[in-house]
Amino acid sequence: MRNLSIVFILILLAPAEAAKVFQHKYTLWAPTEVLLYPQNLEIDDFSPGSLCFEIASQQKSMRGTACRIAGALQRDTLSATYFSWLAQNLDPQSTVASLAARNPAVQNYFNLLDDRFLIFIHQSQDTTWTVLFAGPRALIDPESMQNSPIAMHYKTEIKTAAELNKFIQQTYFKQKTTPRLSPQQKLFADTAPDEQYNISTELDVWAALSYGKTTAQIPLTPDNWYARKRASRMGNYRVIADSSSSWNILEDQSDLFAIRSGFTWRDFVGAELFLLYSQHPVKLDTKDKVYQELKNWSFDRYEVGITAHFVHNRKLGARLLWQPTAFIGFHYSFFHEKIALNPGQTGSDAYHRRLKFMPFYKGTIFGLSQRLIWNRTIAIEARTGLNNRSRSQTQNPSMDEVNEPTIIGASTLDWFISTALEYHWTWEDL
Repeated sequence: MRNLSIVFILILLAPAEAAKVFQHKYTLWAPTEVLLYPQNLEIDDFSPGSLCFEIASQQKSMRGTACRIAGALQRDTLSATYFSWLAQNLDPQSTVASLAARNPAVQNYFNLLDDRFLIFIHQSQDTTWTVLFAGPRALIDPESMQNSPIAMHYKTEIKTAAELNKFIQQTYFKQKTTPRLSPQQKLFADTAPDEQYNISTELDVWAALSYGKTTAQIPLTPDNWYARKRASRMGNYRVIADSSSSWNILEDQSDLFAIRSGFTWRDFVGAELFLLYSQHPVKLDTKDKVYQELKNWSFDRYEVGITAHFVHNRKLGARLLWQPTAFIGFHYSFFHEKIALNPGQTGSDAYHRRLKFMPFYKGTIFGLSQRLIWNRTIAIEARTGLNNRSRSQTQNPSMDEVNEPTIIGASTLDWFISTALEYHWTWEDL
């Protein structure tokens, strides 16, 4: 019973905890300047100097902080009226918007605080209220917080200046600090361009190595759209049901390698040269005995082209840049045949009359990419898109000529996805 009594007495003697009404984020410049507006304060030994000493003693970076009474505000009739009204509306249910200053003259004074802080201190019976105001340069969100208090706390049973100083220091000046800007640095910050413009460059040039996959099937499309192509097999070196698409003749799934080099002008528009390479075996009808003489047969596909692209920069950190991109372009496709017979074989008539691709095809390519650039130097890129190639029309058809036989690979479409490692060179001024 005696122990319970001691605990109860200690609870009664314990100092009251501070209560927060609201508090928004702000930049604590160090050292800073603190203006004080005390009202109905019954603590005789409280002074700006004692508060500054408490702030500086608890955090080394705050040494040099200046504290003084906001005499100009106390002498100004409009400001005095606002703070008298504020004292009458201090309530645990108060909000930032409800306590905002409406008079333009008072608003102008808050704007003139710049990177300084103003603390309104009011005592009502046994409760001490503190309301923090900050200049525009200290506000994280100046548009919504300007002309309004950014924090309000209260505490009961503050009897001495030491208690009040500790309460203010622990409540408002305990967070991480930022070195205060010099007048020259403030001028530079005020005249600096927009952040998005700040991270732009005149010219960005890169070279890249890429690896990916290519296939005839476009994502989210039904498998049965491609069943006929994938089931297709060629007999007697040239017999095929439909040769209009290369994927009736060749395996469509393949590794995709690329070498790319390009540039972006002012982080908006640019161009890129590329060379794509993939290998595609011929889909043979293994039941046809004519292929017994054949060792292997495939085609290497080379594509050389150029794309135009449009980019948008988004800064993710001090050194990390995210760059979504859309691109579209054209290319020329070439199929290089790789064929070999078994030892001792000279090739049948069908072998010598085998299917041939056109010398080249024209095509289009378009897609989207995402690029992460570290320190404007090293980048990782992922892209996806569609690649189409068709027969090059060299002359207008004549009404007197017979219908031309089906052109091999006249219409071929495939989807690709790839990742790339890039190295960038940038120039900010040209």
